[in-house]
Amino acid sequence: MLTGLINGWRSKWEYEFPFYFAQIAPYKYGKPFEGVIVRDEQRRVLKVPNTGMIVLSDIGDTIDIHPKNKQDVGLRFANLALNRHYNISKIEDSGPLYAGIIIDKNKAIILFEHAEGLQVKGDKLTCFEIAGADNVYHPADAKIKDQTVL
Repeated sequence: MLTGLINGWRSKWEYEFPFYFAQIAPYKYGKPFEGVIVRDEQRRVLKVPNTGMIVLSDIGDTIDIHPKNKQDVGLRFANLALNRHYNISKIEDSGPLYAGIIIDKNKAIILFEHAEGLQVKGDKLTCFEIAGADNVYHPADAKIKDQTVL
């Protein structure tokens, strides 16, 4: 739907303007994986040219759907626009984005774009799950190695 909205507005105004949006924040939406599915669909919109997305997962609150930290939300939008539209900043303006997976025997290597400085709070990744072609998720032991998750 978001892709249709972007393309519709651009067509109506006959201008391929930049379109930046915020990924929904983590929240207890009521159904398992509901927020995860929406966030993944939002990530897929980045295939549309001249779009950008800021991530709120690290500043959100699962109890309040609207992150209270509006300053960092605004800074992330500003950095995105300054970097991509105005070419003023030369900073990384995106968090890690899933780019693919390599299966090596019983190990999965998850690849990311924009993964410089990929890190985790604490000693290890928690609540990590992975699914096969059957879309059945299973708990997985995961760790960060360089710019990948193993």
